[in-house]
Amino acid sequence: MVERRNETRRPLVVMFNKYIEGRPYLCQAVNISGGGLLAATFCEPERQPESFAVELRFPGQERSNWLWARTVRRAERWQALVFVALADADRAALRNQICPVPC
Repeated sequence: MVERRNETRRPLVVMFNKYIEGRPYLCQAVNISGGGLLAATFCEPERQPESFAVELRFPGQERSNWLWARTVRRAERWQALVFVALADADRAALRNQICPVPC
């Protein structure tokens, strides 16, 4: 299998919401990078928009991070999501989760 990742991923098991047509769908992140994450989905519509909002709260944080993402690969309940837009504060929180000490 060809490796398609451009960035190193870090294991991170955390629940998050993926919003499709304004409704939250619970997912579980398995690993994460600065550019995306691998998620396990549980129940969501088969047909999805090209991009969608993701609400992700990292362990120990009081506020949620809001990211805009799209699905780039799907296999059964597994989805690879790529981040397409995020605010600077959310980008910094993401970077701190991936590399908590200076890399």
